[in-house]
Amino acid sequence: MGFGTIIIFKVLEEANVGYYKISTNDFESVDFYMCIDKSQQIIKFYLRQDFSGEPLNVINYKEDKPIGKIPGVPTMVFSRAVLQAIKIFHIDSFPESLSHAG
Repeated sequence: MGFGTIIIFKVLEEANVGYYKISTNDFESVDFYMCIDKSQQIIKFYLRQDFSGEPLNVINYKEDKPIGKIPGVPTMVFSRAVLQAIKIFHIDSFPESLSHAG
């Protein structure tokens, strides 16, 4: 059984930080944005494409804490985005796409 498609595309990369847009047509979800900081091993989530304001959620990969939620984003979509982001900490680049089809 499939889970649907989650589209994750890079919008910007600079100084060891990758910025991605996350969207899906298969779930009722707002589009949201993810900032992956490799040097700090931190993932931040935003509702604005310019990544301004306070992040909706911050995940520190070095800490063993619950990942939390983002209002308006189904847990399945958010958790898949987190899993794809964590993969980035173990490779040398920021791929153009981290999309997931299940």
